[in-house]
Amino acid sequence: VCLTTLGYNFCLMKAFAHHLPMSLCLILKNAGLIFQMIVSRVVLGDSYTRTQVLSSLLITSGILLTVFVNASDGAKRTTSNDSVPLNTELFISIALMCAAMLCRCFGNVILQRAYLFHGRHVSEVMFYQHALGLPFLLWNGGHELLDQLTRWWTTEWISVGIVRLPWLY
Repeated sequence: VCLTTLGYNFCLMKAFAHHLPMSLCLILKNAGLIFQMIVSRVVLGDSYTRTQVLSSLLITSGILLTVFVNASDGAKRTTSNDSVPLNTELFISIALMCAAMLCRCFGNVILQRAYLFHGRHVSEVMFYQHALGLPFLLWNGGHELLDQLTRWWTTEWISVGIVRLPWLY
């Protein structure tokens, strides 16, 4: 589980380093249901009803439709930094995002098998999926995180009731 989580985070960060457009990220990330169904079918032999398959395809097509409609509306209003040039870097970023999704799916398959044999230990899984990836995140992008925290603490503070908070913009 740790290796699949690290693989997911690594591939995801590398996909963004190759300038994966956010619209494509949303499409691929929300196609995770289909990815998971395929991996579960191949690895675990799970079977799905037609209703389940149709439902997952409808959800994914709805997300695709929403992203493309919003992208075309945005292109009409203003030029976007999230445009999709067809080049090698785009294909590399898509491949990395798909690899990230597969890592997550294989991690879920491992968890399903572990739950079957050892029972559910949700707190342990939450630790593995979140806390163990933190050093990798700090190593790969820690300077940006530090810059953001510095900017956040030096910003204007507002009062919310009796609590003073940094203004988030």
